[in-house]
Amino acid sequence: MGLLDDLKQEAQELKSKEGEAPDTTQVDEGAERARRLLEAKMKALYKYFSEFNEHLNVVSPDVSGDYLLEGLGTLTNLHQGDYKLATDDPKSIQKFTFHWSCTGQGRQEFKVANPILAEKHRETLWNMNLRFNKRDLQKGAGAVFVVDAFVPVSFEFESDPVKNAINLKLKNLGALGVVSYSYPSDKVNAELMDELAKCVLRRPNRFDELNGETMSDTLRQRIRENLEKEREQRNTELHESSVTQRLKGSLFRRKSGEK
Repeated sequence: MGLLDDLKQEAQELKSKEGEAPDTTQVDEGAERARRLLEAKMKALYKYFSEFNEHLNVVSPDVSGDYLLEGLGTLTNLHQGDYKLATDDPKSIQKFTFHWSCTGQGRQEFKVANPILAEKHRETLWNMNLRFNKRDLQKGAGAVFVVDAFVPVSFEFESDPVKNAINLKLKNLGALGVVSYSYPSDKVNAELMDELAKCVLRRPNRFDELNGETMSDTLRQRIRENLEKEREQRNTELHESSVTQRLKGSLFRRKSGEK
């Protein structure tokens, strides 16, 4: 093969590689379309919940529910209200929060005999933004919690340009705790918004189904009840262990005094 043939072959190989290179124009256009879609969906969500918030505060529907404080007891018959919508910049919706509160009358008192368990309950109540006071009992006998009949609830929507998705964080919705979801922009639609609104009003909804969860409410409740029974049993065992240790310590001090 002559020199000309060698150059010809090399030129063809280079052209072939250039043809395989990505078209940056198409890539840029695709990224721009994704950005616009994400922006449009965030604005649609904000518009929906802005109107929803306005109507709720006019109608003031009678919605109430209970909240289980695992290992402590239950805050019962809390009524929803004080719906609010908050965002840093209404013109460029990157993140916004729809929140409300569930409130009742008075305060409830719960006693925890084990000091280690009492500290765990304190952390949980604090993390869930509940209003409470904790009073430690003498001689390591645990603590008493006085909890306000108040639970804050929120939906936090945040745009994720890197993944072209919308992140949703639900806090204290129906039960204490935080649950997070991530939706591709094209999955955010009117149906999802309506099902979320039904969740707010504690009405039958398909929100779990839309997220691929098929567990029935009955089964979910049964699992919660079983978990609560297990926790109560562990709490009893911890309490008995704590009492035994205190008795041993008292007996040891008594014997030491006799010597």
